[in-house]
Amino acid sequence: MNSKRNILIVGGGTAGWLAAAYLAKFFDIGEQQQLNITLLESADIGIIGVGEGTFPTIRNTLKFLGIDEAQFMRQTSATFKQGIRFADWVRTPHNGQHEHYFHPFEAPFYTEGAGLLPYWLLQDEATRLPFAQAVTFQKRVAEAQRAPKRPHEGDFTGPLNYAYHFDSVKLAHVLAERARDLGVRHLSGTLKGVEVDSTGAIAHILTHEHGALTADLYIDCTGFRAELIGKALNA
Repeated sequence: MNSKRNILIVGGGTAGWLAAAYLAKFFDIGEQQQLNITLLESADIGIIGVGEGTFPTIRNTLKFLGIDEAQFMRQTSATFKQGIRFADWVRTPHNGQHEHYFHPFEAPFYTEGAGLLPYWLLQDEATRLPFAQAVTFQKRVAEAQRAPKRPHEGDFTGPLNYAYHFDSVKLAHVLAERARDLGVRHLSGTLKGVEVDSTGAIAHILTHEHGALTADLYIDCTGFRAELIGKALNA
């Protein structure tokens, strides 16, 4: 009896390859030999080629996957992201005057029973500094176009919290390479349809090139098309 389990990820891109790499690393499929992970990707469906921004948690993900930070930044044309600028969200621009709120990724100082927010609120609203400027120097660093870390500091560490902007197509290639290194099987093919059983669960998926494919777990990474969770399962 074959006790090996199978996971089938339908769709590539950033979402598909990130799921594949993360699961392969988490379950250590190269060593324990009890799980197969296959990613089905169509060469006819391209990756949406846009720049993407992330949150600081992406650093933990990349570190977990064993990706070198400097190499990752070169390969994905990445830049550091230190916060989010919300321009003209509160008031409509008037006489050419614009306002913005800068949300820094560096958290304000806080210890049990003491934080900076109450003291900032006690100040005169007309004269006090914007919150981000009052509680961290990250806004000044970002506006001066300086990095949140220095060259000698290790991967994914630095004095300020940060994330990245990057090219999503290039990131997908980096993740795909890492996933394959971790033991993920890449299957090039086009989805033809999805068959469900009497309980409404997926019985198998149909492809033009490889016929029917079955798995113990199906993961839908087909984006807005939602071929599995939307069209097949109506979820």
